Amino acid sequence: MVRILNVIALFVTVVACALAVPSGRVVGGTDAEDGQFKYQISLQHFNGVHTCGVVNENYGNFVHDLALLELEEPLEFCDKIQPIELATEEVPSGGDIIVSGWGRLYNNGPIPNHLQWTTLKAMTTEECRPYFADLEPNIDALICLAHGSNHGVCNGDSGGPATYKGKLVGVASFVMDGCGSTNPDGYAKVSHHYDWIIKNMEK
Repeated sequence: MVRILNVIALFVTVVACALAVPSGRVVGGTDAEDGQFKYQISLQHFNGVHTCGVVNENYGNFVHDLALLELEEPLEFCDKIQPIELATEEVPSGGDIIVSGWGRLYNNGPIPNHLQWTTLKAMTTEECRPYFADLEPNIDALICLAHGSNHGVCNGDSGGPATYKGKLVGVASFVMDGCGSTNPDGYAKVSHHYDWIIKNMEK
């Protein structure tokens, strides 16, 4: 059974982690150093706050699961706030992918005090296909990340980054059979959505 990590996965091309209040943990992850993930923030929602952005018009059934957020004011880059380059090419099978987020330690698990990160393994589309056959014909829009038991992403990690060699390759979307299972995690593939991202950023 596929389980969605959050109602909407929020994709932000430039993010930071300076003073964010954490809401969970990557399963089997490690505490991030202060400023380690300069391109990631925790978005806190408060009643009455207006949010502007665009959700991918093809979103549904766990694919094309990303959105862009429009900031009221430009970010000021510093040591702990930096942009990240978007990937335009496929990641080779077995490539080391760094994921980070504030998702839970396990299903309904505790909430630690620090951003978490871990390393997962990239899968090709063909390697991914047997796990997510129900998502055809949209498997190409996903990047699947393999991991052992008690690792991976969980509730609260949605919209979080997956990076390969310093480039953003995926956006956290869903897990299958619960957090920390041995099934791969599903991410929106950045290279597949690159043109959509650029087009909407230029509006």
